[in-house]
Amino acid sequence: MMKKYLKISIIIFLSTGVFSSLGLFALKIIFEEKNEKELIVLGPDNRDIFTIPKDVGGKKVSNLGIEILNNKEALIDEEK
Repeated sequence: MMKKYLKISIIIFLSTGVFSSLGLFALKIIFEEKNEKELIVLGPDNRDIFTIPKDVGGKKVSNLGIEILNNKEALIDEEK
C-alpha cells in the first residue's frame, strides 16, 4: 500500500515539474521582446587611441651599475 502512494506522489511531483517548466518556456516565448527592428552597428571609437605620455623621457631604471646586467661578453657566444 505504501509503494502505491509513493509511486503516485512521484508521478504527481514529476508531472507538476514538467508542466511548470513547459509553462515557463511558453511564457518566455510569448512575452519575448523582438528587437529585429534595431540595427546594431559596430564602428571605430570617436576618440584618439594613441596619446602622448606624460613623462616623455621614459622611466628611470635603478641598479644599472650591476655587473650581471651590464655584462656584454656573456651575451656573445662564440663556442661551437
